[in-house]
Amino acid sequence: MDTVDQDVLSHEQLVKAHSMIDVNKDGKMSMQELMDFSHKTRAAYSGKDVVTVFEEMDSNKDGKLSFDEIQTSESVESNDEAEKKEIEANHAREKAKFEAADLDRDGLLSSQEAAGLFYPELNEEVLKLIAEHSIDSKDTDKDGGLSPSEFWEGDLSSEDGSVQEEEMKEFKSLDADGDGKLSVQELMAWESGVYHTKTAMAQLIATADKDSDGHITADELTGARESLSGTDAGYHVLEWAEHHEL
Repeated sequence: MDTVDQDVLSHEQLVKAHSMIDVNKDGKMSMQELMDFSHKTRAAYSGKDVVTVFEEMDSNKDGKLSFDEIQTSESVESNDEAEKKEIEANHAREKAKFEAADLDRDGLLSSQEAAGLFYPELNEEVLKLIAEHSIDSKDTDKDGGLSPSEFWEGDLSSEDGSVQEEEMKEFKSLDADGDGKLSVQELMAWESGVYHTKTAMAQLIATADKDSDGHITADELTGARESLSGTDAGYHVLEWAEHHEL
């Protein structure tokens, strides 16, 4: 295996990556194949990461995690009523996420169930709870959705607090029904990282797809190796190569 310690993969590594991604073996990578491969790879290395965290948290070494083992030591005892309510609300949210991750409803999480808690993109119900909380916390006019200014609250790049062109472009990409508000389902694409991955894969196709057919051949991918260096798309491919030991 070539070492993956640089921003540019070798010709051989890219050819191997292309072969793994091109599931139907038509000689081309499609957007769907790229997204599927990204999801499967993410699930695989997330599972490996969970093993270490799981072992550290499993204090009684029974191979399961209880809610108490996962919970922080933060106490609901406080002299400040507002602070106490926030701690209690946070505890309730974490409990709800734990219960959503507990697929067999035995009150404990296996390592596989814990993966869905620690990596919400692997568990739709946990992810939905996170999106719902994000809307609840930012929806100042309480209309059930997030406007551009509500969505970007605290993250706006302009000094006057206005939504800039690039921020509005991202918002519109998420706003699938074009109603000017982000719903829970629309926000889930952002919270899961799917939006960011899809944007990176679109960048990959735009950079490498020389015949503009919407697909990438192995020759097109290797021909774009320098152009992909330092881009979000390039970093995704680097991550894949490292995980799969290409």
